[in-house]
Formats: sequence, C-alpha cells, structure tokens
Amino acid sequence: MVVGYFVRLTFYADESFNDRCFCFGGWLAEEKVWTSIGNQWEKRIAYERRIHGKLRRYHATDCNGGYKEYKNWTKPQRDQHTKKLLKIITKKKEDIVAICFGLDRISFRQHFSAPKDDLGAAYNVAVRRTMMLIAKVMKRHSEDRLAIIHSDAPGYNGLIQDAFDTMMNDPAYSHYRKIFTTIAPLKWEDCIQLQPADMIAFEAFKLIDSDLHSTEPKIRRSLEAFDRARSRGGRSLLQRSVHRRTSKKNGNTARFLTQEPMTRLQRIAAFLYCLAVVYCCIWVPWRVTLPSVGELQQGCRWLWTLDAGGPNIAAIALRLIAVTALGGAAFLLTGKWKGTR
Repeated sequence: MVVGYFVRLTFYADESFNDRCFCFGGWLAEEKVWTSIGNQWEKRIAYERRIHGKLRRYHATDCNGGYKEYKNWTKPQRDQHTKKLLKIITKKKEDIVAICFGLDRISFRQHFSAPKDDLGAAYNVAVRRTMMLIAKVMKRHSEDRLAIIHSDAPGYNGLIQDAFDTMMNDPAYSHYRKIFTTIAPLKWEDCIQLQPADMIAFEAFKLIDSDLHSTEPKIRRSLEAFDRARSRGGRSLLQRSVHRRTSKKNGNTARFLTQEPMTRLQRIAAFLYCLAVVYCCIWVPWRVTLPSVGELQQGCRWLWTLDAGGPNIAAIALRLIAVTALGGAAFLLTGKWKGTR
C-alpha cells in the first residue's frame, strides 16, 4: 500500500535587486486561493490589454518606471493598474501571507568576502532565511505541507536548489521535512501566480533599499495599502524582514523588522482579558468606615452603588495585577500553541 499526501499550500516567489541590495520574497496561500487569484489576475491583464494594446504580463519594474510595454502609459494609469491588481489580493478573506527577505549587497561584499558577482551567495542566504520565516508561519498550519515555486533564474536555479537541500538535510532543521516538499523554478509564461510574487518582491525591495540607503526611508503607498487592508480584520499578515550586515566601522546596527499576526487563541485570550479588566473595575470590593469600629470590608458592590462607603482601591489594584499576570501568561502560552488557525 502506498500512502501519499497532497500539497495544500504554495509559496510563489521572485527576486528583485540592484547593485545595493537584494530581495527574495513572495506570497503564501492555499491552492484554492491561488486558483482564484490566478483567474482574476488573468482577467485583469486581458482587460488592460484591450485598452492599451500589447501587454503580456504585469512586470513591476517596467510598470513602475514606464518601460517596455508600459512606455506609452501615463503614471496615473500605471498606478491604477497596480492598485487594481493589488486589490485582487487584499479582497481575499482567506489567509494570504507576504514573506520577504532582503540583504545589503554592499555590506555583504565587504564583510563576507563575497565575490564581485555575489548574486549566487545572495540567493543562497535569502532562500534559507525565507524558509525560516515560512516555517514560523507554518506553526499555525502544522498538518499542511508546502511547496516553493520560484521564478526561473537562469544560472542560479541550481544554487537555489542547493540552498533548499542544505536546509532540508541539516539535522538542526530536520522538522523542515514535515513542512516543505519541494522547490522548483517556473517561467512566468507558464505560471501566472508568479506575477503577484514579482509585485511583492519589487515592493519589498524598494522598502528595503529605502530603509538601508535613504536618509528618510518610507513605505511605498502600494505596500502600505496592502498592510492596511489586511489589518482591518485584526490580522496584519505582511511580514517584513530587513536584514542588514553591520560592522563597527560604520556604526550600523542589525535590524529585523517583523510584524506577525495573533493566533485565534491569542485573540480569544486578549478578549477575555479585556472582559476581566472591565469586570474588576465595575464589580469592586466595598468598604465602609465607622467611627466606633474603623474600616470594615462589605464584600463587593457595583461601582455605581449608592450605599454608604466606597470602593477599596487597594483591593481593586491587586485584582487588576492578578488578572494582568494571568492574561499575559495565557497570551504567551496561546502564542506557542501549534495547529491554531
């Protein structure tokens, strides 16, 4: 008897880089979500093709700069084009996670004796670090398996495969064999889902480049729109990891910028904590002071009770401290609970 499994999750990835920095990233979602995105994306490209003529695909670099097939488009038209495509993703009610990793190529070459053509080493580091970020997300999908599909990178596909195999064969990451199934390159002509990957890789690249090499780094509007849209439901799924190799010489510091969603159990724990705080503040210990006896505890009353005496502030404070300690412990424990969606 042969026992098998099917891959439920896929991470579509692409890279974007210049001579200063390198970014590898993409989107993680279930197969049914990818099918829906692919269909809507293809319809949108076909719509734009009818209006503007030749347009084979969305390519973030060309769209941003007005190059090649976008050379006759106005900037407002290009911006609207990107906005409409991004909306296909932000409207999804199902979980879809953007995961990107970037590094400073200048520092990488200086401090790690990387060759002038350091792209191979950059791919190696980026793929392995991206797998680590994916593994963190997959803690909430402990029974699912995942495949990585990346945009074809002629000359570097073998290096990407080697980086994947290194992680899978490393005893320190043996649990990755229960998460990842394979990694494979595809050309954009054969996989429309690589176009959304190209979008997020480029947007994250611009963020990283700005963060590392600009005096006033800022998030581009398109990337900020995605983060804001996905945060409205209480779950900001955009994860950013800006990796910077540093040295004492230039005084830089390593930075990792991450934003991770709360699990369902954490949201429940936070809600119950808020209820407990409200309860402690309105159903309060009551005390009265009698001239002949002194202070007497009168059990608990509603805060708005008109009886003689008043709330016992010290007792209320102790109750709030106890509730906060229990709530904090519950929040941390539920964050470690595996298999929660």
